[in-house]
Amino acid sequence: MTIKKYGSDREQFINDLMKLMVPVKGGTIELRDYINMNKWLSSDYSLSDPGSIKKVITWTETIGPFHVMKYPVTQHLYHFVMHNEVEPYVYNNLPITDVSWIDSLAFCNELSRILGRTECYTITNESENTTYNKEANGFRLLSDAE
Repeated sequence: MTIKKYGSDREQFINDLMKLMVPVKGGTIELRDYINMNKWLSSDYSLSDPGSIKKVITWTETIGPFHVMKYPVTQHLYHFVMHNEVEPYVYNNLPITDVSWIDSLAFCNELSRILGRTECYTITNESENTTYNKEANGFRLLSDAE
């Protein structure tokens, strides 16, 4: 996907972006998490008791069908979406690296805005207060179950 060729051709950009997506069928999956029931004695773990007493939590999650990109987001696509330009030193097909979780959410929101979709995230200065709108039709990160 060479972004230079698009200029202001939004429809061509959308069509080519959707060609990078593959459909995933929905389904049901059982997830589990293990919780260590022992209390930690220090924050640096030098006096910790890792033990083997663990509580297992299981739950079932149903996932609707969705589309996912075939490849990781490239440096080229990331810089085009976030800065509306591609920097000369950026290589087309290398995956973007060194971005934070918040940067990833901002990328999803900006790509959603560009393509006229509803943003999935409300981002705040504190990541704990960032919220996900499951009714939105924009781009988002995959969930654990997906």
